[in-house]
Amino acid sequence: MMQVAAAMFVYLVLASCFYLVRDDIEGTKTNPIIDAVYFCVVTMTTVGYGDLVPNTAFLKLLASVYVFLGMAVVGLILSKAADYLVEKQEMLLIKALNNYHKIGYGDESFSTRGGRAFAIFWILISTLCLGQFFLNVAEMFTESRQRALVNWILTRKITNLDLEADVDNDGVVGAAEFVIYKLKRWVRSQMKISHLK
Repeated sequence: MMQVAAAMFVYLVLASCFYLVRDDIEGTKTNPIIDAVYFCVVTMTTVGYGDLVPNTAFLKLLASVYVFLGMAVVGLILSKAADYLVEKQEMLLIKALNNYHKIGYGDESFSTRGGRAFAIFWILISTLCLGQFFLNVAEMFTESRQRALVNWILTRKITNLDLEADVDNDGVVGAAEFVIYKLKRWVRSQMKISHLK
């Protein structure tokens, strides 16, 4: 967090350099230092109200650099916030798993009536949550395999068997044509099966 605060402080201190070129900024001005920092904050956040506008090429270039640096500072802030949240979630997950997975009888347990009533719900809910977690992990791997299969199907070369589904002979098999083709094949296979009975 100190890095974020330091980066923001340096950014705003450097913003005071716009004080030196305040005569090259058009718009309604109030206090030179406040206007310089205000201009940089509005530029950093890419709000750009247009009430203070640079009117020289050099100042426009300097403002462009400040937009880039400002976005880097915002990115740093968001990155540190995300790191903090992920770290906190990891700690909570570790604590939950440590409390949940202890099976060894003889460990600390719920010994009061209220504690055991709580344990009934806690154990059931934590078991369901753990199951949901593993389901999500499995689903994630399944989705990636499905995406790979779809990618393989979409990038492979069309064969003569594929072109059998081209009903209107335009060289392209649309989704509707493919569905109709598959349904016709399924009906034919069902008819063959029914004749065998």
